[in-house]
Amino acid sequence: MKDGLTVAVPRGALFADTLDLLDRLGLDTEEVRSNDRKLLFEEAGIVTMRPSDVPTYVEHGAADIGITGKDVLLEAPERRRTILTRAPPGCDPPAHRCGRP
Repeated sequence: MKDGLTVAVPRGALFADTLDLLDRLGLDTEEVRSNDRKLLFEEAGIVTMRPSDVPTYVEHGAADIGITGKDVLLEAPERRRTILTRAPPGCDPPAHRCGRP
C-alpha cells in the first residue's frame, strides 16, 4: 500500500460522486474510473467494494476511512464510530437548515 490513507469507495449509486469528491481533494481516480473489474488501486490509495462492505473494511483496518450510504450505517448501529454527513446543496451542516440566512 502507498503511504497515506486508504479510502474504501462503494461501487454503485455513490461511485461517480465519490470519485468526483476524491478528484477535488487531489487524488487521481482516472485508473479507478477506467477499470470496473479491479478492486485495489494501490497508487491512488483506493479500494472499491459493495457499499455494505465499507464498514467492515474500515472496522478491520483494511481501509482507514470509507464512504457509504447512511442506510448501510443504520443497519448496524453497534459498529458505528463516527458519521459525517454531507448536507444537501443550500443547507447548513450540521443542523441541515435549508434556505435560511
